[in-house]
Amino acid sequence: MENGTGAHDADVVIVGASFAGAACAIAAAQRGLRVVVLERKRDPGEKLHTTGIIVKEAAEQTLLNRLPSSMTRRVEEVRLYAPSLKQVALAAPGYYFLTTDTPAVMRWLAEQLRAHRVDLRLGVSFTDAHPCDDGWHVAGVGTTRYLVGADGARSRVAQRCQLGRVRDFLYGVEYDFPGARLARPDALHCFISKRYAPGYIGWIAQSPTGVQAGLALRHDASKPRVPDIDGFLMRVGEAGGLPRLLKPGRTRAGLIPCSGPVAGMTRPG
Repeated sequence: MENGTGAHDADVVIVGASFAGAACAIAAAQRGLRVVVLERKRDPGEKLHTTGIIVKEAAEQTLLNRLPSSMTRRVEEVRLYAPSLKQVALAAPGYYFLTTDTPAVMRWLAEQLRAHRVDLRLGVSFTDAHPCDDGWHVAGVGTTRYLVGADGARSRVAQRCQLGRVRDFLYGVEYDFPGARLARPDALHCFISKRYAPGYIGWIAQSPTGVQAGLALRHDASKPRVPDIDGFLMRVGEAGGLPRLLKPGRTRAGLIPCSGPVAGMTRPG
């Protein structure tokens, strides 16, 4: 992609400042393009819909390899639990996950965007866009060569630009327990449960700031169902080493795409 020119108000407009949006913005800025990022939240660390568990590949091959160590915790083992709660320990030489202080990570990403001279506009929602000569006109921004949607499972950018829509979702819920510590903190505890997590899994993990515990299930729009995380934790908490009588702090919940693009980029023609 060639360096930016003055023909448009921006070379790239990206909607959403989460992991995908930030990575795209920084990559474009490093190539000399003028980048605007629209993020509807005033604080990127608020109202999150992601667990913040990072796989090794992302931890080593993206900007996340520069995360401050205080924001991450390395986990090298997975304990997989059957519905009976019988378990098996799984590990591969050199492989790991990172659990994170996710709100701090999202705020750190916002700092990295500014450090790379990205025009980050917090508290600004994407409202509309329409094709124009050799690009897009984005409401409130002006003209841009490229428009990128990194704005979640039901992307307004994808809808407005008539891109393919994700139709299969998981519905996930996760609790944070600040200051809590697992009996076995060096493992990612994963639970198979047709009752509580049909079509996916539940999990408990030690994070830098406490414990995160959640589950997700296949979402059926015709028969919507809210994950029963309280019942799930009553069932598996002791097996996963979760202390009793904890009260959750933050709660994250939302739809997670099962297929289709996480972020879509479009340019007329």
